[in-house]
Amino acid sequence: MPIVTKKKEMFVNFLVLMVSILSSFIIVEIICRYYYFGRISIQTTSPSGKFWKYDERLGWSPRPNSDGYFFNPANGIEAYVKFDENGIRENGNLDYSGSTASILVLGDSTTVGLEVDNDKTYVAVLERLLFESNCKVRVYNAGVRGYGTDQSYWRMQTLYDRIKPDHVLYMFSGNDFVNNRTIKKPRRVFGKPVFLLQGKKLQVFNRPAKRFEEAYFAYIKYDKNGKHSIIDGYAIEKVLGFESLKEVIRNNLALYHPLQTAYDMYSWTREQLERQTRLEKPKRSDKPEQLKKPQRLEKVREDIDLSVLKLILHKMKSVPGALFFTSFTKGRDLRSVEFRKLSNELGITYLDIGGFFVEESHKYDWKTDPHWNEKGHAQAAKGLYELFKGHLCAHSAKTP
Repeated sequence: MPIVTKKKEMFVNFLVLMVSILSSFIIVEIICRYYYFGRISIQTTSPSGKFWKYDERLGWSPRPNSDGYFFNPANGIEAYVKFDENGIRENGNLDYSGSTASILVLGDSTTVGLEVDNDKTYVAVLERLLFESNCKVRVYNAGVRGYGTDQSYWRMQTLYDRIKPDHVLYMFSGNDFVNNRTIKKPRRVFGKPVFLLQGKKLQVFNRPAKRFEEAYFAYIKYDKNGKHSIIDGYAIEKVLGFESLKEVIRNNLALYHPLQTAYDMYSWTREQLERQTRLEKPKRSDKPEQLKKPQRLEKVREDIDLSVLKLILHKMKSVPGALFFTSFTKGRDLRSVEFRKLSNELGITYLDIGGFFVEESHKYDWKTDPHWNEKGHAQAAKGLYELFKGHLCAHSAKTP
């Protein structure tokens, strides 16, 4: 066989192989896209959809009197969502005519709980538990997906005079550190105002909130001296700030999701095996563990975050009514420890419900979504009820 003919045959075979691989990839991607993106959540595909509207003061806010279903078929999510005239998610619970006190609950996606029906959020379940114990405290769900501490504070200002709550509960999430420095995330329609740290004071930046292109992103970054700069760009062209190429792939490639799930399962299994090995053969060393350079840099970054957070929470505390923090971590990670210290420093009640989550964390979350399922919300409500009932019911003169 002539050499030219052989090379041609090899080229054709290689071409057929590449076409086959590409075709298989396209077919699998189409299947995954239908499965994962077919009726994916409204927030992911269109934050300006039926539940959210542009808000020049907050960036975005719930659309008053909106209702509909929140879909994510990959997790079996089909939850009914309804907001009242103030943009507060309804609990679908009770006749409130006998209410003796009220709580305004602030927070992000964990609090608003779009992944479960109105009456299944931890806010709704907590309210029901209180009423069932004859402690008639009305609980308002003012959570909004994607909000940082800054937006929760501004939302409290908006709602406080309308609701006139006796208490304010702020559900802090670990990603609030980043959200407090976010001007615009890529792949989101809305940007937001932020607080800038100027010496020991806060100054509002980007208000009214500007409208940006979807691919644009912008974050506030602080150096070790507390001076800020803005890191911005476009997700397709640059990989800067706190977003990464992984984020771009996750939002655009459906095949990423089953691969990530498989990797997470592999990592979890490996972690369990390594943990078992450590338990069987405990490591003994008189030498203290050295802190690595990236960890030191992370600590500096979080110190700056706490400076901003402290000033925001000090503003929140100045509003009449008791302010509670809460956390759903188990209090062992750096952010929870620092957050607890901060609450003690400000004289604000800290509620740690992590101890009530006794099973593995994946039991309380959706299979490919880190948000709580019904069991997670129910467990959070039980924890809050146990921590709340002694304080709220004992201090309510009108409660029998």
